[in-house]
Amino acid sequence: MKKSFRYIFTLLLIAIFLTGCQSFQLFESKESENPNTYLLKGRLDMGNEAYDEAIESLKKAIELDPSFSDAYNDLSWAYNEIGDYESALGYVTTAIELGEANSSNYVNQGYALYGLNQWDEAIIAFEKAIQLDATNDVAYYYLGDIFYFSGYYEDAQAMYMYSLQYDPTSIETISSIAYCKINLGHFDDAEEFINKYNMAYPNAFDLMYAKGELFEYIKSEKEVVEYYSELANQFPDKIEAQHALGKYYFHRIYDYEKAVEHFEQVSLLSIANADTYDWLAYSYINVENYDAALASVNTGLELDPEHSNLYNTLGDLYFIQNRYADAIPNYEQSIALSPINSTPYMNHLWALYYATNYEECIEKANKYLELFSYEPVLYDTIGYSYFELGEYDSAIDMFEQSIALAPDDPYIYYALAECYYALGNQETTEQYIEKTKEINEEYYNIEFDFDVFIF
Repeated sequence: MKKSFRYIFTLLLIAIFLTGCQSFQLFESKESENPNTYLLKGRLDMGNEAYDEAIESLKKAIELDPSFSDAYNDLSWAYNEIGDYESALGYVTTAIELGEANSSNYVNQGYALYGLNQWDEAIIAFEKAIQLDATNDVAYYYLGDIFYFSGYYEDAQAMYMYSLQYDPTSIETISSIAYCKINLGHFDDAEEFINKYNMAYPNAFDLMYAKGELFEYIKSEKEVVEYYSELANQFPDKIEAQHALGKYYFHRIYDYEKAVEHFEQVSLLSIANADTYDWLAYSYINVENYDAALASVNTGLELDPEHSNLYNTLGDLYFIQNRYADAIPNYEQSIALSPINSTPYMNHLWALYYATNYEECIEKANKYLELFSYEPVLYDTIGYSYFELGEYDSAIDMFEQSIALAPDDPYIYYALAECYYALGNQETTEQYIEKTKEINEEYYNIEFDFDVFIF
């Protein structure tokens, strides 16, 4: 759902207009020692996605004028684009301190905080951007993203709608609104909305991909397969289009054999990338072909040695074989490469737990809570670790916090029953046993061993 920082592209267009074809001639003259020249060069490089060159030019501008707030702000933009959020936050903080803060400053600040998983602070920054410029579509968009990934789809949709109001041609925003409607279960509304914009933008891939996801809920398997096959034919150079059917087999109908077959075919294409081999590896894991999974991970890492998900997948491959000591460093490497992705953090904790490293699991989970306080799994792993250490009151506290975030998880009610049983509290144990059965019968069909509770 990434949206470009269009608020700066107005400045970029000015830069292009001012410099034109003479930009390189400027750098051959004495005028090249003017910090504004390097600022404009940096913005031109940003427009061409030449981020390293842009950073070099913008740093030169700051070297010539250490109080040049615009250059600090643009450096923040550049570092945000390459995912170095710590640097981005540092530079925009300096920009705000040096100059009169503007809307673009707070968008850069908000995006850096968002990337660092400091979502509450990011919301404040984006709201400041909107206070300074009520038409800042990018600020609304990223507020929408934060609400979306927090599961607040109504609020996300409202923010995306504001963004669309000020940038009515953004396919990213239109597609994001469609996903909100899908996740809210408003399928008829989603279909009408997608069809409306599909008529205006018949070749917009993101919108057509969203339509496929909608079809997964409202169409037959045959119709979905046909749609994704047509999508792949229409966009032969889009790797996402080639992956779509395999992901449907994997995630929606859990047909891992078909997923393997599909991703094997995609891997033969010239556009196959590290993501392809990640999906293929995970499909192999689910059909218990672990040797093939390992080979796929290795091929993917040859294509992209810094692919975070591949290290997570390798961790999962070892985890499922009970090789927890091998899984742990791969999860740690995945975290190092992508510190904003919560999945390897959660997997890392489970690997520590099953390796019986309970104290370390608690220590790490408490640290991760600073980043992902909204993740019930963090409270689960702390709770289970306390339980294994015989600290039942502490375990109960953690499980209760988990339930506050995930009230329909029967495993946690069962864990609470175990805690109270260990404490000899029969009445409360029985209450949680009944709650486990109630939720399990309504939503799940998990086999719990209730015979362990002997009164």
